Amino acid sequence: VLAPEAARLDAAGGLVVPGFHDSHLPLLDGGLSLTQADLGPARSEAEAVELARRWAAAHPGPGAVRGRGWSYDIVPGGSYPTRAALDAVSPDRPAVLESYDGHAYWFNTAALRRAGLAEDARDAEGARFVRARDGRTLAGTVLEADGALVERLAGALGREEKAEGVRRGLALLAASGVTAADVMSGDLSEFEVLADLEARGELPI
Repeated sequence: VLAPEAARLDAAGGLVVPGFHDSHLPLLDGGLSLTQADLGPARSEAEAVELARRWAAAHPGPGAVRGRGWSYDIVPGGSYPTRAALDAVSPDRPAVLESYDGHAYWFNTAALRRAGLAEDARDAEGARFVRARDGRTLAGTVLEADGALVERLAGALGREEKAEGVRRGLALLAASGVTAADVMSGDLSEFEVLADLEARGELPI
């Protein structure tokens, strides 16, 4: 029985559910992916490169070509995407493309130069570079890279770029029925952005 003061809503045949609570959310990374090349549709290395090329053409400038969502099955089993494939479409502009699960980053030679890494650089702490057949030369993919290494390859994102990613992520969550979330992050700047939005009354969830 509804209380007399309860609001009544005609859902016109639609489904009404409680708000969802995401308890393990990479808000900044997920939101930033909405500002980058979407590589999810790619079914081959060539298709992923073409998606990255189109994004780069639509977003000219000195900043890195960034993308996310490529799947490991775009190359034959047991192998990884190569920087040679990215070099062909982005020889001078760094390109760093994150896998769908965040455990691998595909980069080109320009990104390697930006990071100041040699062609046969040693593995970084906690990360492993995939190498060419000679067992030394970096092939173009790094596994389990931390944020510091990714920043060396692609360049650091500015506060406003991060804020735009957070805004887009929050908007998508709200539109999807998510009304609360626990943010999983090691980036203090993400919480600074959230604090700014909260102070302005702009948190939609």
